[in-house]
Amino acid sequence: MSDEQKKCGHCGRPIKIQVGPGHYIHTDSDSSDIDERTSIKPYRHNAGTGTGVKALVITPDFEVEVAMLGREESSLLGALQKTVGGYIEAVSPAEGDWVLYCNEEGKLQGLPVNNLATRLINELMPGFAQHDVLVGTVVFVGSTASGGSTDVPAEVITVLESMIEEKLS
Repeated sequence: MSDEQKKCGHCGRPIKIQVGPGHYIHTDSDSSDIDERTSIKPYRHNAGTGTGVKALVITPDFEVEVAMLGREESSLLGALQKTVGGYIEAVSPAEGDWVLYCNEEGKLQGLPVNNLATRLINELMPGFAQHDVLVGTVVFVGSTASGGSTDVPAEVITVLESMIEEKLS
């Protein structure tokens, strides 16, 4: 039985892709998967001052953008909170140069699963989707050895681009 013919065990809707145990992208969702509409929008400067951190922002409806967020810690914190819609929670590998931020209470608030961000983190941290999914808007930035924030590493964007290209080919 192909994924196209399978039914979700939770809701009975047809599924397209399994992104983790019990977590599926449904075939009847409008923006449920990578398709010709999915691309990384060009870099957009929205910090106003010219200084900031380049961040990869992924929404649950597959909108992807590289945006500039404020560099000062209070400004960056505020920008991250505004982007994810609440208090932030950090997720990062034990050894790595990136960190992602999501809404700390996103699951309690019933925010939608962010399938693309979940698949990306599973590529960067294999096995993640076996234990958890990301919900709401997710922001990836770079991380320094001292815990500071820096531009999102090119590797993170390259992995996402490869996922999109692979799916579209």
